[in-house]
Amino acid sequence: MSLRSTFKTLITCLIALIVMTLINALSPLIGLFNFIGMGDVGYVAFHVLILVLTSIIFILWIKKGFKADLNDYRITAPYLKVEWFLISLVGIGLMYLLFNILTNGKWEFNNGNLFLLTIVILITSLTTAISEELFFRGFLMGYIEKKTNINFSLIITSFLFGAVHLMNGVDNLKTLFLVITGIFIAGIFYGLISIYYRTIWASITVHFLFDSTQLFDITTERHSQSLIEYVYHSPYITITGGEYGSTVSIITMFSFLIMISIIIFKKRRESNSS
Repeated sequence: MSLRSTFKTLITCLIALIVMTLINALSPLIGLFNFIGMGDVGYVAFHVLILVLTSIIFILWIKKGFKADLNDYRITAPYLKVEWFLISLVGIGLMYLLFNILTNGKWEFNNGNLFLLTIVILITSLTTAISEELFFRGFLMGYIEKKTNINFSLIITSFLFGAVHLMNGVDNLKTLFLVITGIFIAGIFYGLISIYYRTIWASITVHFLFDSTQLFDITTERHSQSLIEYVYHSPYITITGGEYGSTVSIITMFSFLIMISIIIFKKRRESNSS
């Protein structure tokens, strides 16, 4: 790739990241409308708005800007496969099992409007999964892959996936390292599964199911923001994930590594049989 082509690729990626950042930063302002507000309705509304804007902008960018087929970016028509749920079950089940074995915690049941809480978590988990996978595993990974190669695009987009999540805030270097590493590993898995099945709906499915574990949250402090909470205490930040939480715990990372191993095994078995 020539220097000019490299520069153009970098600028395109930078502009795309800025656009995605602005979408996420400005969408919450929808809550300023009095009829929406900043409560549950506003929270759901800005997640839906992020999805709508992400879909419109980046799908048009691919079709009109790149003049490419969405399928070439693994943005296919929605569909589901049972094995995506089974892979998710392995990862999520292992995560809960290891937390229960390795930490001294207990399950706490919450009260309140649990139906509304469930709806809010499911909608925001789904919209987040679709918008992030459409951008990172669809638009960005597809674009970089076409300019370089599939392995480079997988690594770069996974790193950027981790870096972008730093915008949620970290207060020390240990947490920063955990966020970068944990989200990078998750990004590698989401990339691999979308590559293997040739659709972002594979990564969307697993991403949604992992985000939906907020319904049965794993936390060091009771927040009453889920149906049931597994509340535990640990002096090790590698276990707790620091202020970022169990999402970047070494236990969750291990669960994603197991799922990565499953995809690699399936790919190698497929290659050997062909």
